[in-house]
Amino acid sequence: MKSIHLYAFAILSMLACKEEQAAVSSPSNVAEKKNIVSEKELNFLWSEVVYDADLQDSMSRLMINEAFLDTISEEEKAAIGFVATFVGNECDWDGAYKEDRSNLVCTILDALDLGYQCSDTHLGFLREWFANDTASLNLLSSESCPTLPGGSTNFSEIESMHLFVKNNIITITSVINYGDVRQDVYKSKRERVYFNVSEEGLKVGDRFSED
Repeated sequence: MKSIHLYAFAILSMLACKEEQAAVSSPSNVAEKKNIVSEKELNFLWSEVVYDADLQDSMSRLMINEAFLDTISEEEKAAIGFVATFVGNECDWDGAYKEDRSNLVCTILDALDLGYQCSDTHLGFLREWFANDTASLNLLSSESCPTLPGGSTNFSEIESMHLFVKNNIITITSVINYGDVRQDVYKSKRERVYFNVSEEGLKVGDRFSED
């Protein structure tokens, strides 16, 4: 009789163990932990001193991580494009200046294939991804979108951009230089923006800035 009880206990233990394993690997549990964007960390943009043959002088230029552009997700593209919208990144007029300011080319948007600064291509893409973020949508209006070329009296110019993606959060850390030529005031800041990613799109989360 004792051996029968031990055998029954062993069978029940095995069944309980299998049920526990099934619960851990069930499709519903996996879905809850699904990552929409894959984990990664990289430098997207940096400054580098290069020689300009036309100017016959060395100058600082922005460099883009071209290899990353081959695999960039639409969510990452939207997050980077959002940050680039509000900071100078070697922007200049494409040909002669137009009165409607519709031909401003910026390095980052150009690399992301988002067209001219504040164009329908640029803003339309971002509005689609931030459709459920009212505060961000307000910033992405044609009236709020800045069209300042490099060399403006009051300027901002990005120096580097770092991307970190984990647990459906895209973190972009940038070093940005600000200046007021008339006041002869210049400063550099490190700014960090968190983007929450879901199947509904992106939302801007916390933002931090430090000198």
